[in-house]
Amino acid sequence: MKLMQEIVGNKVGPLIELPENFSLVEVKPFAPYKAKVLEEIKASVEEMILIKAGKLNVRDAEELFNEI
Repeated sequence: MKLMQEIVGNKVGPLIELPENFSLVEVKPFAPYKAKVLEEIKASVEEMILIKAGKLNVRDAEELFNEI
């Protein structure tokens, strides 16, 4: 099973060392590019959830193309 964890702030030392003490856990940090892509995907999914819930206004693609 894979699990992604986001650590906020810069005091990650103890939090990274803790899982490394277990033989079944492997800790690998994301490359900056991969971390950015994951953040953008997360933001897109959250935006789609708001759209489906009717909490965010959207425009028709045809309307957007006509504007260009």
